[in-house]
Amino acid sequence: MDILKLIMDRKSIRKYRNKLISRNKTDKIVQAGIWGPSVFGKQPWRLIIVENKRLIKSISDLLLKESKKVGIGWKVLLKNAAGVIEKAPLIIIVYRSGSVVRIANTFGKNYSKMAKVAEVASVAAAIQNMLLVSESLGIGACWLDMPFLCRDSINKLFRTKEDLIAVLTFGYPGEKGRRSVRESLKKMITLYR
Repeated sequence: MDILKLIMDRKSIRKYRNKLISRNKTDKIVQAGIWGPSVFGKQPWRLIIVENKRLIKSISDLLLKESKKVGIGWKVLLKNAAGVIEKAPLIIIVYRSGSVVRIANTFGKNYSKMAKVAEVASVAAAIQNMLLVSESLGIGACWLDMPFLCRDSINKLFRTKEDLIAVLTFGYPGEKGRRSVRESLKKMITLYR
């Protein structure tokens, strides 16, 4: 498998067919996340897997409710995210657990700040792994950060106080999707030799 090609071909899919994802494929996606690189190997994430349509609709409704409280730009983004979530047969809610920060707290505030950044980076790596494996299995996915605006409501729904990082949606593609253009290497890097 050409991993660079997989990375370059991966795109966000926001429309899904009404077809369930097998437990075997869901497990592979989650395994990919769990095997992501993490700060000190502590795996500072927690994943909540949701296949229940009523619960998925409840999460979508929370975003729609929030969209009525914000300005026009945020309203549009929240409504779009709500629509993507509502139609997804599978979502994974990704939390930063804070396990490394709790250890760092014993060393002082500066260490805690660094630990939080390292945890977020670890969680992002786990998410990227899940998206890539999903793509390799023919399952579309979308990384949504708009639910962050509803984190308190979503946390209440799942009875947690952990740090919500993202809601990932998964499903068999109901659209082709498109890959956004990338800047050239020449523009994006500074090379010292």
